[in-house]
Amino acid sequence: DTVVTAKFVADTTNLQAGAKRVTSSLQSVDDGVRKSALSMGALKAGFLGVAAAAGAFALKVGIDAVKAAAEEEKAVVKLKTALDNVGQGFRLDELETFIDNTQRATGVADDELRPALQALVTATGSATEAQDLLTIAMDISAATGRDLTSVSTAVAKGANGQFMQINRLTNGAINPAILATKDMGLVTAELNRLFGGQAQASAETFAGKLKRLEIAYNELLEAFGEGFIGAFTDDLDSTDDFMASLKKM
Repeated sequence: DTVVTAKFVADTTNLQAGAKRVTSSLQSVDDGVRKSALSMGALKAGFLGVAAAAGAFALKVGIDAVKAAAEEEKAVVKLKTALDNVGQGFRLDELETFIDNTQRATGVADDELRPALQALVTATGSATEAQDLLTIAMDISAATGRDLTSVSTAVAKGANGQFMQINRLTNGAINPAILATKDMGLVTAELNRLFGGQAQASAETFAGKLKRLEIAYNELLEAFGEGFIGAFTDDLDSTDDFMASLKKM
């Protein structure tokens, strides 16, 4: 019998190259899956971080709102008491509207306006005169850079015939002959001539407009705080009772 031996010689280069490409592709898929898993984990952590930050911010806003509303309540009560003491407590709502309109127009916050108005009401015994003098005090404050509290205190003293402090705060701008008369009407007219319109002019500057925006935000915050307090104080006598209850929680 004859034995035939056959040898098959094949070029495996392309086969090996193809196998390597398949292996490389599978490795890429595996790496992609791993990276995706890591990315999802990072994304989840990021979302949790954002949620935690948002929750912390919301809590801070809530606390600030309650504090702002509580402080405003106290200031309103002080103004109401000052009005009651001169027999004009019935004008509280009118003055609160005046304060709100003034702060929005000038950028001078109600937490400055209210105590200033309170001092002037006490000094003059008249809500109407107090409003007029507050307008003058705001103009002087805007023109000189002096804080409204100091200026309104000086103006209140002027209403009682003491002009030294107001003359000093205005850097001696008041005519000495007018000061010598000790006539508040003449002094007021002189102050209007010298400083009238300064507060409104300041409100129209870029800095003034920013203050007005800040006031709008603060008013929104106070409104939120008042609503929050109201939701929890239906059975409490005052905000102080509410704050005391919070401390016990």
